[in-house]
Amino acid sequence: MSNTIYVHIDTTSNAVLTRGLAPQDFNKSIVHQPKNLLLLDPSSDFGEFDGHTGLKVIRGMEDVQLFFQQINKGRIAEEMKWIDFNDYEMVKELTPLEISELLYFGHMKTHLHSPFFYKLQNNFVFFDLKDARSRVYYRYLDEYFRILADRITRIVLEKINDRLSFFKKATPVEKLDFNLLKELRGIMQEGIVFCLTQEQ
Repeated sequence: MSNTIYVHIDTTSNAVLTRGLAPQDFNKSIVHQPKNLLLLDPSSDFGEFDGHTGLKVIRGMEDVQLFFQQINKGRIAEEMKWIDFNDYEMVKELTPLEISELLYFGHMKTHLHSPFFYKLQNNFVFFDLKDARSRVYYRYLDEYFRILADRITRIVLEKINDRLSFFKKATPVEKLDFNLLKELRGIMQEGIVFCLTQEQ
């Protein structure tokens, strides 16, 4: 588990560039769980092919959760890049221009216009980047602060209970209130590093 977390927030597009958070942290902590995913890698081994967009689709919360479980277990080697969507019928309504925007988004990992598509009603766009970094677009930035608070709480819990003996009971740690992290939002726009390596 990494004890250093880098965060940079672009509040114009609600994009968060992070290093030190894993996809598992995202999956565990978000409130608006994706109902369906449109995979922005046309050559992905996962999902079913959608003829209208030329992309792969994972439909239904159960299949989305199975996909996330495969990621959490390290069984997916390909680069993760996806956008969630609400209703599959609306995917079929995407215009050629909107599809080209999605293809550009997937290829360049940055948006042309808004990262949030009216027809998709997406809450997230997720990109794995090199060097254990990720860029995620959040419709609701509170989701990110919740993920970060949970990760910091887990790191502290692990460090406090690092040298547990068989007879010693684990010391509980109160969950970090994500509203405290929201107060650092201005600093996060400049870029911030949380370093939690100091020993007890």
